[in-house]
Amino acid sequence: MKITIKKKDNGRLLINADFTQLLRDNSIHNASDLWNIESESVKNVVPDRGTGRVWLKDRETGSRVEAYIKRYQPFTFTDALKAVTSFKKPVAFDAIHEWNAILTLHSIGIPTMTPIAAAHSGKHTCNLTLAIDNFTRASDLFKDPDLPLVEKKRICREIAKIAGLMHKSGYAHQDFYLVHFFVSSTTDQIFIIDLQRVISQKRLAARWRIKDLAQLFFSAAPFVTRYDIARFMATYSHYSGLDWRKNRRMIAAIRRKAKRIEKHHRRRYQQ
Repeated sequence: MKITIKKKDNGRLLINADFTQLLRDNSIHNASDLWNIESESVKNVVPDRGTGRVWLKDRETGSRVEAYIKRYQPFTFTDALKAVTSFKKPVAFDAIHEWNAILTLHSIGIPTMTPIAAAHSGKHTCNLTLAIDNFTRASDLFKDPDLPLVEKKRICREIAKIAGLMHKSGYAHQDFYLVHFFVSSTTDQIFIIDLQRVISQKRLAARWRIKDLAQLFFSAAPFVTRYDIARFMATYSHYSGLDWRKNRRMIAAIRRKAKRIEKHHRRRYQQ
């Protein structure tokens, strides 16, 4: 889906053209207005990034529109130090990076958050996205013993399609756990969220495919069978163009990586 972007405030404010009037109704005319919009904190994972719930007024309908703003502080010294000690170039995973990832996924047909606006002012960045209504996380659905088998199979196929299309297009999520898939109870559509760490390569290296799929398999392991995994990989192969049956080394690497993730998770959360 093609999204038309308009620029304001000397390019510091980026707007999804479909929401121009809504932003105008809420007095958002420049980057500072967006950054300072009133919000209620819902998530602060790290000191340099926070998420807030925003209620926008739609003057035409008189209703309220739920949205979420992510605010990113400047790249921290700790992040830079980690990059140096691991001999990696620091990557600016900021709000504009995520905004661009959202637009890219829409362009290749992957359901994700609907972008409203983004802004950058100095080293501070933020983006505003429309709330996804009436959803259940895939991780919660898979925990439900009453989840119909046909629905479980459908969800597995849709997630495999998302993974395959994304990887074929040269993109990796890097946080590809079940918890980041939202299943709509009204449309049955499945959305992938939290795109702040998405990376892209002209030809995606195997290590990034392996990392994404290992994260997914680790989070799904308690709820899936080997038949579920085989069906998943068949769909993934169709959309990624990579025949997993001819690449047994990749499957072995995914399993090893998933075990390492499990070990790390156990050390971190069960001590």
